[in-house]
Amino acid sequence: MSGQLSPKPKLIACPICGKKAKVKELGRTGKRDNLYAYYRVVVLRVKEGALWAMAYESRKSYEDVTALTAHPQVGLLRVYRFLPGLAEKASRLFDG
Repeated sequence: MSGQLSPKPKLIACPICGKKAKVKELGRTGKRDNLYAYYRVVVLRVKEGALWAMAYESRKSYEDVTALTAHPQVGLLRVYRFLPGLAEKASRLFDG
């Protein structure tokens, strides 16, 4: 094997989102505390003549080996309802 270059890292697609990433050996990733992901998402829909907006937060931590393949935690933050001349908001209560 002397004189040969190691093969380029293989790209694979995430089974959840489809985004491509380099494959790394789990032993080389350490505690993976820098791989934390946090996103906010708003879903819009029209129902009963009103525009509804649902705001969610999505969190994923990769520190725990069992969480590596788990789906992200998703929680509803706020719900908005828009009618002509009216805007309403309902919020989730937070601890701390």
